[in-house]
Amino acid sequence: MPDGWRLEPTLGWSQGEHRVDLAAVTRWRWENWRAFTDDASNMIGGRTRLALRYAWADRIALLAEGQQAFVGGLTSDSSGAAAIYRANTPGGDESSVNGFGLRQLWAEGRLGEASLRVGRQPIQAGTGIAYTEPAWSYVKLQRLAQRLVGTVGWSTVERSYDGLTGAVDAGGYRADLYAGQPTTGVYEVRHGYHPNWDILFGGVELTAKRGTLVENSELSSFFIGYSDDRDPQDVSGLFGNIRVYTLGASWLGIYPLGPGAVDTLFWAAGQVGRYPDQTPGGVRNLDQRAYALIGEAGYQLALLPAKPWLRTGVNFASGDGDPDDGDHQTFFNLVPTNHPYYGFADQLAFQNLVDWFAQLRLFPLPKTTVDLFVHRFWLAEDADRRYAGSGAFSKQSLGFTSSASNGSRDVGTELDLVVGYAPSSHVSLQTGFCYLWGGDVFATSASRDVRWAYAQVEFSY
Repeated sequence: MPDGWRLEPTLGWSQGEHRVDLAAVTRWRWENWRAFTDDASNMIGGRTRLALRYAWADRIALLAEGQQAFVGGLTSDSSGAAAIYRANTPGGDESSVNGFGLRQLWAEGRLGEASLRVGRQPIQAGTGIAYTEPAWSYVKLQRLAQRLVGTVGWSTVERSYDGLTGAVDAGGYRADLYAGQPTTGVYEVRHGYHPNWDILFGGVELTAKRGTLVENSELSSFFIGYSDDRDPQDVSGLFGNIRVYTLGASWLGIYPLGPGAVDTLFWAAGQVGRYPDQTPGGVRNLDQRAYALIGEAGYQLALLPAKPWLRTGVNFASGDGDPDDGDHQTFFNLVPTNHPYYGFADQLAFQNLVDWFAQLRLFPLPKTTVDLFVHRFWLAEDADRRYAGSGAFSKQSLGFTSSASNGSRDVGTELDLVVGYAPSSHVSLQTGFCYLWGGDVFATSASRDVRWAYAQVEFSY
């Protein structure tokens, strides 16, 4: 790259092995919610980020990024995500809220095939190895990554982590490690990106790259330890110290077959540890004994018009069939990004859940994508509860809520439709609609159904 100032791909300056980049992105989204009520309400959310990055050769990098976030249109009739934003405004009754936070501030060093990054940063488990092919990139990033550790990027504020990440690349294999504490954010606008000192987690992923062990296949294993030592008197939904250890593995592959290609995804995890529970006699510490399984498969005919891609799968997370024994068998979702996976209405976490889905993905025009999902939801155990949330986002909340099953496993059926259009590398447009026909689990709600619609625009430079 020539020395001096430049305008593309970002505003920046270079001199020899030194490089400085200034990048900006702004995203705005209108949303209409009607969740378990007869009243619909509108809200708007926006965020603007400005980042400054310095790099020396391929050895040292420094980055600082600030974010200004805004959410407005919050009323006493707000429901769905809008109601959560309102509940986390000062006093819980403000119609709009602004917040500025330091989203990233880190230093990174590289030596050969090893790297270490220290400071505030996004941590998204499962994204260490990237693929340039669109099908591989989609299945890896949108169907596998962030199942247990993510940033909830769909939200207006998002979440970061104070800690470290590292990687070692050894030919056909790669090891990724991470450890840190989640910041506030997601629905916490004014006080987003504050440290959450009493939550700590760490993990390691070992990956055999595509083709190393099995042709056209990536195999990975992971371990994550998670602890929450916040004072239960200050935190809604927390009854004592949590200690959960998760061990799992995944298999991702795309295989040519006939005129198209078959994609497969298998994921399994088991958990042990300690989970506190509130009883009439007080708090008791239960033995965590839980597991989760994911199986997905699809077939794409890339040579046909619109390149139709049909996929189906099941997401299963164990529930507790006997709440009175000494075990806690409800899978614990940690700090994930759940929005892409269990219905865009965001009414379910990956806990006590059976989610069968079918997906049709189309590319009808250049730079245009259409995704249609149908989900059928059940609880794994009707003796357990329905869970929702995406993990810790404030200092006063566990990050997951629950409601009674009403003696039923029937959660309902959801239809999701999303259309995206990217006219250039700097602009993207998206609109979507979803409807959840609630089942008997919601029998005591004012309305069983959830309706959500949105339109979004993002500019980046």
